[in-house]
Amino acid sequence: MTFWRLYMIYTQADLRSALERYELSTGVKPKYARISAKAPAELIEMMRATGLQVEVSKSLLSRDIWLTHEIEQPVL
Repeated sequence: MTFWRLYMIYTQADLRSALERYELSTGVKPKYARISAKAPAELIEMMRATGLQVEVSKSLLSRDIWLTHEIEQPVL
């Protein structure tokens, strides 16, 4: 099971804070992010600039990002 943490992002400062809070709460840096397909273009660009692997999803709110350091492995 993969555990994700949710953050609402409006500015670059919000994004930096979310990345720092994720690391403080988990002890590791995030590697993966989920972002809404409805997100503003500047938010999508900010996320891609972080170097995280970014997945775009239609089911998220426009300013929400989900972060994790784990990747879900398919169960066979």
